[in-house]
Amino acid sequence: MRNWREGAGKAWREARAEVPRDSPVRFFLAFVAKAVRGPPKLSHELQAALDGAPAARPKPQPDMTIRDLFLHIDPGVLEAAPSRRERVRDEVIKALSLARIKCWGRLVVAVGWTDGAGVTSSPLTEILPTRWSMGRLTMSFLEKGADQLIHFEGGHPRGAPNHWADLRVNRAQVEAVWPPSDLADPGEVH
Repeated sequence: MRNWREGAGKAWREARAEVPRDSPVRFFLAFVAKAVRGPPKLSHELQAALDGAPAARPKPQPDMTIRDLFLHIDPGVLEAAPSRRERVRDEVIKALSLARIKCWGRLVVAVGWTDGAGVTSSPLTEILPTRWSMGRLTMSFLEKGADQLIHFEGGHPRGAPNHWADLRVNRAQVEAVWPPSDLADPGEVH
């Protein structure tokens, strides 16, 4: 035998085979076997922290509006033709659906019947990537000061309508997907 733990394990297996399943002795033997195995091992995360491994990256935070995202991708999008806006929109939806960038928004609690304005008293909440393929961006966020308007409609797997306003993304994630140097041609969407 290499060490005393291996011997204890062998003794436990032999004793367990001879003791009836519902016997109190079996429970005692299980307790002794756990005590003999030694102290519990540290989790990989805790061990890495003790070894001086780099700390985990902080969670991305919403620090860029959806309007600024569109202007980052295509600075001329405000004056652009609808087809150019739709190309940018499709590229953004694709990145959101594939979770390349995260998006947060405020769930609209009550929706105005005629003007599309909503009452948004909810906090910023992350919108799941699976919802982007089931809804649509309204493009109302391209208007200046339109934070309270509905920016995203639908997107609930059970079919219940969800409306989101004040959409925000993380600037670092956006710049990783669309680096500023890659956006030299404003008519080209990557």
